[in-house]
Amino acid sequence: MKSRWESLGFDSGTFDLFMKMKGARTRFSLMHALSGPRDRLQLAQELGVDWKVVNYHIGLLSRCALVYEDSALGRTRMYRLTTLGESLLRLLGEFDG
Repeated sequence: MKSRWESLGFDSGTFDLFMKMKGARTRFSLMHALSGPRDRLQLAQELGVDWKVVNYHIGLLSRCALVYEDSALGRTRMYRLTTLGESLLRLLGEFDG
């Protein structure tokens, strides 16, 4: 499985983030919810978690270049999957299904 990840250009840190570390299911759900632009509050409501949880995971995913800030209006920031994030979501769907 890890070799499949690496063949698609994902590093071992991204592999660990989704396959070894606590919170992987939340990150997967968050990425799935980002099929369209969403803000942190919308994501928190959709996933049934506190916005601080969403904020933490958005930070992790942003550092891995899987999500990006699409736009901002005042303090509200909208997030989306990057192309790399979309590829990873498809890969995770293969393993999940």
